Amino acid sequence: MTLDVVVRFLSEVVRSLFGTGIWCAVMQIAHAAFGVTPMPFVIPPNPTSRNPLHAVAATDAGTFVVTFVVGRGGADRAFYREIAKVGRTGLDEPVRVRIPATPRSTWTIGTLSDGFVVTGNDWWYVTLDDHDDAAATTFVRSDGSTATYARPQLGVDASNATHSNSWHTIVVPGEKPRALELTYDDDATIAREVEWSGPARSWRLPPAGNTGGRMVAQPLPDGRIALISNQDGLSLFLLADDGHVDAIALRNVRIQQFDAVVDHAGRLAIVAARNAILPSRGVTAAANDTGTIDAAIIDPAHPQLAEWSSLRHDVRVTTNLRDVHVVATPDGFAAAWINEVNGKRIEATDIDARGHGGAVFEVGQASSRNDAFLGVEAKNDALLFWWDDGEHLFQRRLPASLNGYAALTDFAQHFCSEAEPQH
Repeated sequence: MTLDVVVRFLSEVVRSLFGTGIWCAVMQIAHAAFGVTPMPFVIPPNPTSRNPLHAVAATDAGTFVVTFVVGRGGADRAFYREIAKVGRTGLDEPVRVRIPATPRSTWTIGTLSDGFVVTGNDWWYVTLDDHDDAAATTFVRSDGSTATYARPQLGVDASNATHSNSWHTIVVPGEKPRALELTYDDDATIAREVEWSGPARSWRLPPAGNTGGRMVAQPLPDGRIALISNQDGLSLFLLADDGHVDAIALRNVRIQQFDAVVDHAGRLAIVAARNAILPSRGVTAAANDTGTIDAAIIDPAHPQLAEWSSLRHDVRVTTNLRDVHVVATPDGFAAAWINEVNGKRIEATDIDARGHGGAVFEVGQASSRNDAFLGVEAKNDALLFWWDDGEHLFQRRLPASLNGYAALTDFAQHFCSEAEPQH
């Protein structure tokens, strides 16, 4: 018996017991509880013209916002990460991470160089840093403690402008602080695992060439790290002990954006956005190509058997690297993205264990700016969404089962509108 059938059956029981008026009133109250809520947060100005929002997440103790701030100049030539809890009237006093302004630290402006992870009441944060005239990785815990580790130079000429920005810091989610440092050289990409206690394993990967893509790291139950990249199509690198790397080509098409997550069973879910191919000289586009959001659920033991299915057609995303999200839920996964076809709508859907999607649900309207922010978190039995309008931050809480909520909402609208007296 499907969920929507169950919902319809229960609604008939409630209607027979309590009457139409009470049932519709209860549904209105429930719908209001899942509405859009403005947050007491004003987006700070940023002279770089980039969106200063880097992350929003909720612990059991409250909601936290991570922003990028530029120093005031003069002696304060630095960039800052500010991590602040959102109180009822605004932000509490933030934890500030100061990063000296150097050619190496200019990547801190973007969102590929830091990560924020919540664990119950606590959180930890990792960011690209600059320490003792070298690129570094800095961890911060919710108790205020910090740890910083400089990266080895690897023989790269730091004065060479083409190399001075060639670093990523990729968060590895989990209870304990951990990250991957990616250092790009002409003949290889060096991945080094860094924990709170210091450097651990390292791997040698193929040269990236263009370092402007997105990379996502996810921990696997067997101790390996899954590193996914859209540098050239969509590739999966399984990083194991003793420097061993298994490389798998997942897709050979251009992927604008993607995200990945591992659930409690060790399944890797990847959601990827592919824009329509526009006709150009030497390129013929299919008439029915409207862009897609695709998903695959991958068994890390057999990644070559990945099968892709479409969650949404008629979609377009920007080159912003945080418009597509996937999170693990109690019953599978949920995906969300900003669709720029006919506006900028935040859309979301459930994904089952086979990688198939459900009904697409519209969550809200994203900012009109090119680098609009979207954050998504699965927390207990709920999905939390955050986005901005260019000046303010908004939140919406929805049930973890979007299919169930959509079915209940659609039926309530149909049922209560039928119950209204006709004039």
